[in-house]
Amino acid sequence: GARVMVPVRHAISEGFVVATRRTRTAGKVDIPSVDDHVSKLEHMGKETVKKLQDIRTAAAQVGVEVSIPENSVTKVGDFKML
Repeated sequence: GARVMVPVRHAISEGFVVATRRTRTAGKVDIPSVDDHVSKLEHMGKETVKKLQDIRTAAAQVGVEVSIPENSVTKVGDFKML
């Protein structure tokens, strides 16, 4: 049982993204449909999506009073009511 030592050299690669099931389905779209969920929009992160689910509370937290017909924006087309 002698061990064979294999020489190992360090290597540096260019940056890359690991494609998981989540990253493949969670992609942003260039031209969204009015029926797409707001999370599909560019620059729309988890926190913003949470705030859009309860707009009045989010506005009250920053000291803004809003008068809107619906309290939630979940689809891209919902922005029309604002």
